[in-house]
Amino acid sequence: MTWHVLETGLRQSSKHFPVLGVNTNGDIYAGRNGGIYRSADHGETWMHIPMVHPLHGVTSMAFTEAGEVFVGFGDKGVQYSRDDGETWIDVGSGLALPGVLSMTINADGYLFAGSGDGVYRSQEAVDQEPFTPTAVEAIGEGVPEAFTLSQNYPNPFNPATAITFHLPTESPVALTVFDALGRVVQVLAEGRYPAGSYRVQWGGRDAAGQPVASGVYLYRLQAGSFVQSQTMVLAK
Repeated sequence: MTWHVLETGLRQSSKHFPVLGVNTNGDIYAGRNGGIYRSADHGETWMHIPMVHPLHGVTSMAFTEAGEVFVGFGDKGVQYSRDDGETWIDVGSGLALPGVLSMTINADGYLFAGSGDGVYRSQEAVDQEPFTPTAVEAIGEGVPEAFTLSQNYPNPFNPATAITFHLPTESPVALTVFDALGRVVQVLAEGRYPAGSYRVQWGGRDAAGQPVASGVYLYRLQAGSFVQSQTMVLAK
């Protein structure tokens, strides 16, 4: 057996690529500190793929039968892409830090993540259609002047609503929905987020993926010492 080094398109400031993976289309993904690269020609050429957390080290990857990719970070949770890395969704809500060290998808389509704080399993099968993760989307390009939790829109809503929050500095974030009795319904965002503005959709479901009843719900943003709450109405 003989080997040759693959370099075209790979940034050589660091040659440390600890994570490799192959999707069902045969594309090769190489992960390192600073993001991932993808090759569609057996590694002859590589394309750098921008990510939500570009400066943090990739520790693991897992692929669905449809070719979708989950990428784990040592201190930033998990991101998900269904379009070959063109866009990414943060799906790390509920994972405790330190971050993800390994991932795999079992025969029933559930995603498992090994971390420095134990083993986690996704609440829904990720390898079955339709998979619709709770999406935390970065919006806008400027840095907000203050911590803010905006009123959801639309409100009242059915079946889904959007919640926007703003961070002037990188912060540990927990965005949680509660029912009228103060019980946790679902954690929509959790982890450290860079300064910026973010939007997350809530589809009126609990942490187990079950639809919740009509009524008034409270959602609370905690970002470091900052805490703000708003109310919203699900009207079916």
